Amino acid sequence: MRQTSIDAFNAIKESGLLSKRRWQVYEYLYQHGPCSGTRVSRKVPGGWKRLSELQERGLAKEVGQTRSKFTGHKVILWDVTGKTDARELPTRVSRADLLVLLGRVASKTHKARQWCKEGRHRDSRVLLRRLEITVQGVLDEECRRRTR
Repeated sequence: MRQTSIDAFNAIKESGLLSKRRWQVYEYLYQHGPCSGTRVSRKVPGGWKRLSELQERGLAKEVGQTRSKFTGHKVILWDVTGKTDARELPTRVSRADLLVLLGRVASKTHKARQWCKEGRHRDSRVLLRRLEITVQGVLDEECRRRTR
């Protein structure tokens, strides 16, 4: 095993930023990888669900494919990376941003209803599509802000 992997493992363990289940999956991959999600889940209940989360954080990666001994289907092999950056991705939007977002939704929804009553259905659909884009933009910006 490379020294960078050992250093990364120790740094992530000391940081304490991974949830219990993510840590169990990361530790299993570190000790037994590369392996499939099925193999991880046999030792860590629901562990296959955490693999993509670890990949998003840059701590696990797909390293290839193999045939499952159990099903005969192709499965993805996963392994740890040498990265030590274990910062959490945000899972919540701040209360202030949520209130701003809800205010925008309420005003645009009210305007769209008015337009529908006036027979301006196309305009209301365009407005609601813009609102959907605005909501996604606010959420994306909040995620970027929290990961800086």
